[in-house]
Amino acid sequence: MSGDNFSEAVLNAATDIVAILKEFGLSDQDILDAIMEYDGDADSPVEAVAGEFNISAPSEGAISANKTMVLQDVLNHSELGVVTDSRYGHKVNLEHQVDGAVNRFGYGFNFQSIGTDEWVRLKSTHPRAFRLVVTGESGETVTTATFRYPPVDDEAQKSYQQQGALGAALNDTVLSDIGLHMCYLDEGSEHWKWFIIPKATLSKLVETYGESLAVFGEPLVRRCPRYTYSWNQIDIDEATDHEDEFGVPEPPTTYKIEEAYDLSEPASQQLW
Repeated sequence: MSGDNFSEAVLNAATDIVAILKEFGLSDQDILDAIMEYDGDADSPVEAVAGEFNISAPSEGAISANKTMVLQDVLNHSELGVVTDSRYGHKVNLEHQVDGAVNRFGYGFNFQSIGTDEWVRLKSTHPRAFRLVVTGESGETVTTATFRYPPVDDEAQKSYQQQGALGAALNDTVLSDIGLHMCYLDEGSEHWKWFIIPKATLSKLVETYGESLAVFGEPLVRRCPRYTYSWNQIDIDEATDHEDEFGVPEPPTTYKIEEAYDLSEPASQQLW
């Protein structure tokens, strides 16, 4: 593939995207690797970005509007990305994704059950607590926290609220402990999309582009994410007694979003 196949406007747009991706910590090879279906003949990440995402809008304005979407897509598919199916089961489709993203920084990640080797399916309004565990290169535990989902009485909102609450817990506990942060991009197209980067890198990006990381004028982190659920759907009185329900005591330090944040009003804080 040659850059001659693209207009100057398209190549300029791709050049801008690649420059920003490098600010996020991706190398040329990282960018090429992230673009899984490009035809393999690109001589540079700029050509790969231009070709794979076909930035061929009819006007300069339209090309500019597409930059944020293209940037998001490359981050999704890079080693920094965490993408989960909206049908959601944290042990099924989130553990491997988070593990892969933190591998880049010399860590591993897994969920561990409490008091049993079997995982309880998310049938109750307030399931069993479980551990969030970050490991080192030799498999030793570096940091751990315990998490339990909030009680939700609306099945239609359960997956949305569960993933959001767990995302906040990861950022407030184990990821914070190792200097990383998971930014929420979108939950569109039946998938949830995050990326994980060092907190120091995020701070520099926020200083330059604002909290929504509007690098091309539109928010990249679409909701930052503001976890503005209908909090009346979380009824603490509906929480099950952990020991009575599961036969094992709940650790007193368990992270609960209904205790970590004031849920009486829509969140005003940036929870990313």
